[in-house]
Amino acid sequence: MIYSQLKDAAFCSCCKLYGKSSAGQLANEGCNDWKHLGGKLAKHKLTPEHIKNMKTWLQALRRMSRNDGIDGMMLGQIKKGKLHWRAVLTRILAVVQYLAENNVAFCGKTEKLYQLKNGNFLGLIEMLAKFDPTMQEHVRRIKDGEIHDHYLGHQIQNELIELMASEVKKIIIDKLKLAKYFSIILDCTPDVSHKEQMSLIVRFVDVSRCDIKVVEHFIEFFIVEDTTGKGLYTVLNFHRNYPLVFVVKLV
Repeated sequence: MIYSQLKDAAFCSCCKLYGKSSAGQLANEGCNDWKHLGGKLAKHKLTPEHIKNMKTWLQALRRMSRNDGIDGMMLGQIKKGKLHWRAVLTRILAVVQYLAENNVAFCGKTEKLYQLKNGNFLGLIEMLAKFDPTMQEHVRRIKDGEIHDHYLGHQIQNELIELMASEVKKIIIDKLKLAKYFSIILDCTPDVSHKEQMSLIVRFVDVSRCDIKVVEHFIEFFIVEDTTGKGLYTVLNFHRNYPLVFVVKLV
């Protein structure tokens, strides 16, 4: 039984949910005849309509306990979708990492799958789709127009590269903190736009592993106007509070 404060009446919960207009007063307008409520309940629970609705309600409770209902099916589909996208992003990250580690260009003249000169990134995605079921399904959805956010464009590539680079820099800085003592190597070279870029490289003894050795790691590029020693120091001092270049403050 359920009670409605708005109508100040009692209802049969299963008949209210599953009953029709023929289910009686306890399913439709409710009963507030509190003096005779007990007798009405005794008669109501013996009616065929109530017995039918009660069975339907109990079956629904059993389905919900086993996640066999509509909500359970929807949650299962959502979980399956999450696992699929996680697997897709894992493979995309692997492709990005491979190209970045080997200093290979990503993009070509087009960003469309199965087009000539579409670059190394999409070429590797196409190769994976030949053998990997997850990437094969992802490519099929793209070709059939089922999805528009496919995470294969140049913007997501750049974002993934930046995220991975940030994590690599964090690991390098953590090792540098552990070493305590380090040196900084600065060098300049012009880029294609004829702007001088200063490279910041740190050199320290890596004591984070059993095989202790001297290592050098590139940290960041900075645009400089003055390539003299004083000019490089000025740029380095200006960026000393930069999150990934705060090594100077550790001296």
